[in-house]
Amino acid sequence: MVPLPMDYYAKCLSMVTGQEYTLDRLYWMAERTETLIRMFNCREGFQPEGDQIPARILLEPLQRDHAKGQNHRQRRVNKMLG
Repeated sequence: MVPLPMDYYAKCLSMVTGQEYTLDRLYWMAERTETLIRMFNCREGFQPEGDQIPARILLEPLQRDHAKGQNHRQRRVNKMLG
């Protein structure tokens, strides 16, 4: 959970670096980072079977807000990931 709106982070990053950052640019940067991580993992021999969400994330009940007591189900996660 991100405690502040993402556009707030874009504004802060712009102020700190002096370069213009937008919400779209932050998402692009995150997507690029994830792609590079996956490319590295492929190069190093990681297989899709090893790219799993930890059981703790799927099984432990959530502790906050409106989802308190609920947990993620493997079936729903698999459907989401395609």
